[in-house]
Amino acid sequence: MNLFLMLLLLLGIWRVGRGSMRYEAVKRIYDVLLPLYALVVFLLAINNESPNPVELALAVIAGAILGWIQTLTAQIQSTHQHDRHNRPVVKVRRGWAYLLGWVAIFLVGFALEMVFHGESFHEFIPALAKEVKEELFHFTKLTDHGAWTIYALSGISGLVYVNVLRLRYPEIKAALRDQPRQRRHN
Repeated sequence: MNLFLMLLLLLGIWRVGRGSMRYEAVKRIYDVLLPLYALVVFLLAINNESPNPVELALAVIAGAILGWIQTLTAQIQSTHQHDRHNRPVVKVRRGWAYLLGWVAIFLVGFALEMVFHGESFHEFIPALAKEVKEELFHFTKLTDHGAWTIYALSGISGLVYVNVLRLRYPEIKAALRDQPRQRRHN
């Protein structure tokens, strides 16, 4: 990897780290729909692949534990504003535990790929670059299908993260709630 790409990767890692230390608005697309999408991709992939049961169990357990760890330093901030659907706008500062969990998700996923699929260590930097790209540009998760282990870890940890926050903070639950459907009376 040339120096320019390495610097770009380091800049991306710095941005992800900086973003986890700032307050950002809770959004359903990032906090609910992307983890659900990752789970769907994971389920479709294992349906075609028949994974090793030990690998599958390790990915599911690790994803749940890492999702919980990511909530440990989360702080919320109410803005006293409402979005166009009349849901409260709530901001979350994810903190160092979220960043640590993000790194651990990548490392556990890569380790599972090395142990169970013979992935070589020289693929580490390209895999890290892909993970940083997906974190910075969320829409790329929708088009780039990789190893099912990363999708399992990302989806499970993301859903555990948001559901623990929903239980801990009613404001988060209100910010992510569905709007009741209005029936048309003709």
